[in-house]
Amino acid sequence: MIQPVKEWVVIENYSYFYNRSDAIGVELYYESINNMHNVRVVLGRPSFVQEVEFLAACKFTDGVGILYEYGITEDLVMGGDAHWEVKLVDGG
Repeated sequence: MIQPVKEWVVIENYSYFYNRSDAIGVELYYESINNMHNVRVVLGRPSFVQEVEFLAACKFTDGVGILYEYGITEDLVMGGDAHWEVKLVDGG
């Protein structure tokens, strides 16, 4: 039996959304995925030499995933110390 190829890929496009001044979540954009995927925030690059700071499952619809993580990741990501990744199986 052939095992699927699993790969963590950087999410370049994302935006945090707010309730008043507090971050309540993040929208993740990765073109053409339409199901549940694992996502994570990691320190550093490339992905095989960094520390995972946050891990969750996120449902994507038409390439957009909304994750309510209440600003846990915002300072690290927006400060440039970390980045978002999505785990793709067989390329999608």
